[in-house]
Amino acid sequence: MLGSFSSYRAAAIFVASLTALASGCKKELPEKYPEDRDPPRTPCEETQVCHVWGWCAEVDGECKPTSNEHCRGSVACQKGGLCTLEPYVSKCIARGDDCTGSQWCEVYDLCKAEEGVCK
Repeated sequence: MLGSFSSYRAAAIFVASLTALASGCKKELPEKYPEDRDPPRTPCEETQVCHVWGWCAEVDGECKPTSNEHCRGSVACQKGGLCTLEPYVSKCIARGDDCTGSQWCEVYDLCKAEEGVCK
C-alpha cells in the first residue's frame, strides 16, 4: 500500500510540474479595445470607431478610414500599431515601423509588423 501512495504522489508532482511549465510558456495577450455605442446619426469623426479604430470618414453611409492621419490618431495605432491605411480593405493595419512605437511593443514585445498586425 505504501508503494502505491508513493506512485500517486510522484504522479501528482509530475502533473503539477507540467502545469507550472505550461503556464510559464503562455504569452499574455493584450486586452480588447472598449467599444461603446454612439447615438444614432453621430458624425463619423465624433464616433467611438473613429477614436478607437480610425474610421473617421463617411463612405457610402459607413464610417471608414480614408487617410493615414485617421489611422495614426486612433487608439489602435497608439496601443497596437495599426497606423497605416490599407485602402483596398478600408482598414488601418500595421506596416513597416508602425509597431515599434506602440504600447503593445513595449509591454507585450509585439514589435514586428507582419500580415497587417504586430507580432
